[in-house]
Amino acid sequence: MKSKRTTEKALVLSIISTFLCIAMLAGTTFAWFSQNKSQNVSDIKIGGFGVDILNASGAEFDTNDTLTFTPAGNWEPGKTYTMDTFQVKNSGQLELKYVVKANLPTVEGLTWKINGTAATVENELVVSQQGTLAAGATESIVITCEVSEDLTTSYAEPFTGNTVMVYATQNVSGAEL
Repeated sequence: MKSKRTTEKALVLSIISTFLCIAMLAGTTFAWFSQNKSQNVSDIKIGGFGVDILNASGAEFDTNDTLTFTPAGNWEPGKTYTMDTFQVKNSGQLELKYVVKANLPTVEGLTWKINGTAATVENELVVSQQGTLAAGATESIVITCEVSEDLTTSYAEPFTGNTVMVYATQNVSGAEL
């Protein structure tokens, strides 16, 4: 009898142990699939970058706005002509560097200057020296053309379809926020 009773106890303990193992497995599986973990992540903002092109009075250029350049076609040797002034404004929070490029005639006898500094010619574009602007700063851009005394009438044609472009990027050596 003792052996039958020991076998029954062992069988009951085995069934209870199996049931507990199944319950623990089910509980672990349920916990695994139903857990919800969230973590607050801070936003890291480095700064904004923005460039505005303004006319001489400080208003933003519209897509239909143009810069006028005198003369319309009657170039006089020995004179200096000026294009309408425009402004480059750093509307961002980071220091930027910029270059002004224009597709203007690059013929002998015409010397182009951007803000009083002689412009260079790269791939038939008149190019200014690189400038920098602090956050919120504005700089006026004046493009002038000095006509040589040796200019012949063959160069005295009107300029049409000319474009002025401003290329800007963050100044890496500039101060961070």
